[in-house]
Amino acid sequence: MIHIACCSNEKLAPMFGVVVTSVGINVTSDDVTMYLLHNGLKDSTVKRLLKIADRYHVGLRFLEIDLGILKDCPVDEN
Repeated sequence: MIHIACCSNEKLAPMFGVVVTSVGINVTSDDVTMYLLHNGLKDSTVKRLLKIADRYHVGLRFLEIDLGILKDCPVDEN
């Protein structure tokens, strides 16, 4: 079994669809699960990504995160 975790937001979700497609085409394992950590995706985006994952037989799970838990993390503004 292969597990792959990524993170995205609504703006980057189309690129995640490309990642799902690439994994589906190039990974030879029959048992792949991808996890998408996000901070709120539109229902239409979730449906579109699930459609892509189904097409390539990739398991896809969505894990919504609360950005509040990251409020004290250091940020490099450069």
